[in-house]
Amino acid sequence: METGNAELMAIKAVFHNDPSLSMALAGPVLDLKQKDSIINSLIDGATSEYVKNFVKMVYDYGRINDMVAIIDEFGKLYDKKQGIVRASVVTAVPMNDEEKDKLTQTFAQRVGAKTVDLSAKVDSSIIGGAILSSDNVVYDGSVRTKIKEVRKLLS
Repeated sequence: METGNAELMAIKAVFHNDPSLSMALAGPVLDLKQKDSIINSLIDGATSEYVKNFVKMVYDYGRINDMVAIIDEFGKLYDKKQGIVRASVVTAVPMNDEEKDKLTQTFAQRVGAKTVDLSAKVDSSIIGGAILSSDNVVYDGSVRTKIKEVRKLLS
């Protein structure tokens, strides 16, 4: 399963790097032989028969424009099954590795995940603290937000 997920992510990257690919495969400009050639070269590096059959099926059913969305949904299901949670954190200053590890471990325990894939960004406008977001949930512990809350109370 791990190989198949990696192969799907590679196919997704191809579609992201060349946005005109899905239009070319779905549109009338290329003939069927040219489209088949592109599909075959796309899956040529895949070792998983499941991935090869999946790409061919999506193409055959005329859903090639939905390839990235389908792979994204598969990725969500895969992450859930593997206990992987994807999260992003925004801090006022860059975090060192020890701080990232501690935050990752604490968040994993809080949400019951085996693994947390954490991406970090820096935004000095939050003044201090951190804003952690995952699965459309935001945990805002920034100083900027706390100042706004105090201002509301004082108004």
